[in-house]
Amino acid sequence: MMSTKRERSSVEAAGEALAKPEAAAIGGRVKVGRLVRPDFEAVRASARRQVLERFARLAVGPEEQLRLAAEAVDEAKAEIKRLQPERDAALASVAFYTTARGVDMSAGLTRTGTLRVQRRALGLDYDAKLPTRAEQPDAARAAGVRFVPNADVELPKVAVAHEAAKARRTTSSEIRDAAILTLLAAPHRWSQVRIAEAINRDFTVVSQIVAAKRKS
Repeated sequence: MMSTKRERSSVEAAGEALAKPEAAAIGGRVKVGRLVRPDFEAVRASARRQVLERFARLAVGPEEQLRLAAEAVDEAKAEIKRLQPERDAALASVAFYTTARGVDMSAGLTRTGTLRVQRRALGLDYDAKLPTRAEQPDAARAAGVRFVPNADVELPKVAVAHEAAKARRTTSSEIRDAAILTLLAAPHRWSQVRIAEAINRDFTVVSQIVAAKRKS
């Protein structure tokens, strides 16, 4: 009985150790399998199509379309704001504490974007050089970067949700901006102030949208 307890205690301790970057097995890194690499272009295209199809089914005038599109933009922005810290924490954990390679292809980012997230996590300047791969686990611990258990599995999932939300924001913004131009023109002839009030935005935001659309 004593032996069984000792064996169980040993297994539990090993499990706890594996969840800590200090106990990583290879060069201060936890060994993980190959990361899932989602088709982010397909994810973004699907999210865009869903928004377009939703608004295509709406039998509403430009005023209601403006309101609904502005709401959709706000919802997507809120989701992005919620998901980005989660994605960045998972990315930093995978990049600094695991053996995974090609993290950018699982995060929906370019290599430059991934480096930017890593620099922020370490508290480095925008263009600072990262520590070498061998130095990164210790540098991350010193900077207080959190080790996220199962981050290698969670990163692609969170990144997919994040990129889909960004695509919804972009597409909803396009629909909102088109509605703005429609309401500015005859026969509606809304003022920019009235439009700003309708979507709960500052007048300058609407003015910038209009200026950008008219230039394009």
